[in-house]
Amino acid sequence: MTAPIVADYFKKMGVVPSTIMEIGNIEAIKELVKLNLGVSVLAPWIADRELARGRLKLRPLGAKALTREWAVMAVAGRRLSLPEEMFCKLCRQQAAGMRLDRRDLAAAK
Repeated sequence: MTAPIVADYFKKMGVVPSTIMEIGNIEAIKELVKLNLGVSVLAPWIADRELARGRLKLRPLGAKALTREWAVMAVAGRRLSLPEEMFCKLCRQQAAGMRLDRRDLAAAK
């Protein structure tokens, strides 16, 4: 879950947001931000298309980036099924193409 990670990040910075809303649909979140109804904490790769088109702007949360670790786990010693192998392969392919930089920030300043 992302909400506790974000809450802890803000708490460590001494920031208490006045209003918090957790929405489980990424597309809905992006649309609400486009309508200027708030801001969101999202990974840049989630909004690559909108950032590239100038429909959303990326802003830093603070001097230290908010990070999240991702993992794919399986039972040790059990051979993965074909769908499980394909899922792992797709995850690796997607991860290899993810943006890890914060290059949008230079244009935002």
